[in-house]
Amino acid sequence: GGMAVRVGYEIALRLGATVVASMDADGQHLPSELSRVVGPILRGEADMVQGSRMLGEFEKESRLRHLGVLFFSRLVFFMTRVPVTDVSNGYRATRAETLKKLVLSQDQFWTSELLIEGWRQNARIAEVPVTVRARSAGASKKPKPLRYGWNFTKAIFQTWLR
Repeated sequence: GGMAVRVGYEIALRLGATVVASMDADGQHLPSELSRVVGPILRGEADMVQGSRMLGEFEKESRLRHLGVLFFSRLVFFMTRVPVTDVSNGYRATRAETLKKLVLSQDQFWTSELLIEGWRQNARIAEVPVTVRARSAGASKKPKPLRYGWNFTKAIFQTWLR
């Protein structure tokens, strides 16, 4: 996923985009909420906007996943003081000028990397409510929960330490 997002960002920047938005490709996000995600950037209120199921709505997910979202969001807040409630949400938008400054290399845990890199570049980061539906198609490529959690933690610390 992270490589696909980076390629998409590169193409958007080459085409002269002003704002670049992304969402997960598994049907979890609502394209109709795009204006909500890009709005703060277009109004000059933010450089990056993170979607949040915690502020919005989400269909039932496993208790472990829900706790993971809470834990990792608090961990990133503790490290950066960026007040986010859903660090693993893939629905987001970034001002092109900010995106050009970010160092992105994560292939699977890119959501936290993008946010921490934005913080490192002093981007104004906002969060907006979004809807997250249950996956409509396909199967997750995420590893088992404990391995996923460990790898997500490593990605957060590696990004924060560079």
